[in-house]
Amino acid sequence: MTDIPANKDAGRFLGYFAVGIMALPVVFITIFAAADGFGHHHISIRLTILVGFSLLTVVLARRYFAGSVFAALPLRSWIMIGILFAIAVSRLSLADANFQLTIERTAMWLVYLILGLVFLCVFRQASPNGVLFTVLAALAGASALYACLMAAWFMYNGPPSGPLCTNSMPGFKNVRYTVYFSGPALSLAVAIAAMGRASLAMRFLAGVIAIILWLYIEYTGARGAAVAIGAAGLLLLLIAPIPVSTRVVAAVVVTVIITFGISQIVPPADCTSFGMFHRFQGTVESQSPDTGRIEIWLMTWELIKERPWLGYGEIRLFNFFDTHVTQPHNGLLQLILTWGFVGAAVFLALIGELLIRLAMASRQAPWQAWPIIFSIVTFLIYSQISGALYHAFPLLFATILSAAAAAMLFRSNVHQDV
Repeated sequence: MTDIPANKDAGRFLGYFAVGIMALPVVFITIFAAADGFGHHHISIRLTILVGFSLLTVVLARRYFAGSVFAALPLRSWIMIGILFAIAVSRLSLADANFQLTIERTAMWLVYLILGLVFLCVFRQASPNGVLFTVLAALAGASALYACLMAAWFMYNGPPSGPLCTNSMPGFKNVRYTVYFSGPALSLAVAIAAMGRASLAMRFLAGVIAIILWLYIEYTGARGAAVAIGAAGLLLLLIAPIPVSTRVVAAVVVTVIITFGISQIVPPADCTSFGMFHRFQGTVESQSPDTGRIEIWLMTWELIKERPWLGYGEIRLFNFFDTHVTQPHNGLLQLILTWGFVGAAVFLALIGELLIRLAMASRQAPWQAWPIIFSIVTFLIYSQISGALYHAFPLLFATILSAAAAAMLFRSNVHQDV
């Protein structure tokens, strides 16, 4: 991969992009407010907005870098992408009822792939500080904004209560979906707050965002996000330089303690599924500490055994079983279910090379890369116990983080403006 000369306009574009990402929660909540007209189509509308936003971003970003975006990947990667696309198109020849869903989600994956390559090119023209601040403002900023809007919503309408408690969230309607992106965004903010070489202003901003997101995760009872962040911190102790890992783990502990103190004065929701500490206690005392995950994974495995080689394409589990669950809540099982063992092997080979190269280069990475790596690790762990890499908005976050990490680790002349 050849390096691209620095372009001062790239920073301006990244600023516009950050503002655009932060505006998306407002757009989603506006859609939710119009639920009487088309609220039942909120998933399709949100996906359309995200894909349209991505395509517009690609078009505008072309002004800020030279060369072909397709040159950012080697030929073998494009061959693998072609194989996956062929498997998706094969749904038509198999006359599957879910062909349209498969094509829609495959198109989304391809759009996000191009978006990620575009940002790889743009990020490589910006300084590491510029990349880090852009990612903080866009991803953690959007998540914190959504959390604040949610708090204002509940202050106006009253705290969530009743049997539809978990489906009363503005914009996304399901709290389990919102933590898929706010959890990794929290990891990013905590890690930036822990970076001793970051400016005091950036660390303070990141710390405030981290506490806001911890409060949001605690209030909504997002146990999976908390487990993923904790596990990512432990893994960071093994893969990161000792000063980096110890600072990040310490920041996680300190922000949790601060959040626990603040949460004592926040009126709780009248809902058994809210309140993280309350839910952890209920999990320990319950007969099903796995919260039904094993049953979901077994259902998925039964489907995989019926069509192991090329999979089903994109399906919803509730169309096959007596369950309300949409997807397997496990990234690996989701890959095999969708693409079969053939497609999953190709997909894992495609992203495996990137992950291996990131791991090999991480020790020599600039300090700005470690908060992004910590957030990516949180995503990967979270996706093994939930749907963090299934829905469109979290996938957008993961795309941007991956491009930012690759740009920092693979560029040939990193700017050390620290």
